[in-house]
Amino acid sequence: MIKKGDALTHSIWKTVGLYSAGEFLAFLIITLVYSFSALYFCLFAAVQIGFHLIIVGYLLNHRNFFFIVDTKQALTAINMANKITLFRITVVPVLLFLILGYSQRQVLPVLIPLLALTFLSDLADGFVSRKNHERTFIGQILDSSSDYLAVGLVAIFYYVLKLLPLWLFIFILGRLIFNPLCVLILCRVFKKLEPNTTIGGKITIASLMILFVLEPLGLILPGMETICFYFEIAVTVILGFSLVDKGIYFIKHLVRRN
Repeated sequence: MIKKGDALTHSIWKTVGLYSAGEFLAFLIITLVYSFSALYFCLFAAVQIGFHLIIVGYLLNHRNFFFIVDTKQALTAINMANKITLFRITVVPVLLFLILGYSQRQVLPVLIPLLALTFLSDLADGFVSRKNHERTFIGQILDSSSDYLAVGLVAIFYYVLKLLPLWLFIFILGRLIFNPLCVLILCRVFKKLEPNTTIGGKITIASLMILFVLEPLGLILPGMETICFYFEIAVTVILGFSLVDKGIYFIKHLVRRN
């Protein structure tokens, strides 16, 4: 008979392992189709393996976070909502190397659908979590982390590829840095971690994900550049309101502490 802790450990290794194997095979096929060098593929493999081992290590060291928030029931396996969230995290190396390879190969037919799938998974995990009443503590942490990893990664490389204007890039980085900084300070003050996902935060991340899907289309579809420009302005306004909202939230909690 497998103990609860052993069952969860097995589930963690199995879930991340399957994602790792699938993404490894997918990038191998991409390498062959787009004629990337063997060295480039080996570099991807090294980064991917290291990244996935870090994920496994984190999950194993925080097995006590695997519980249903509402009932405090401990999980014996990774539930479906968390599996969807983990996909969004584990696919980061694939996105990274596709974006890096964009200057050498026309990978947009692969990159755009993968970006769309990654961003849509952000909606899917929330829907599954609410429908099945399986909102977990680890899920709240993974959801925020996956959003920030994906958005931060794409924002940096889109700026390098000149797909994002400097002013929008600064706003995005400001939003991504400000929120974790506030969380760290609050954790320091209150001596505990309380993941907090707000509607405003979700709208901000969702708008950024839509923008990141639209930006590459501006390179290949006539008329999309104008649409992207106006959407960039809209996203900047949303980011501004989000920064103010997070600032108010942060100040209220500090005042409550005092």
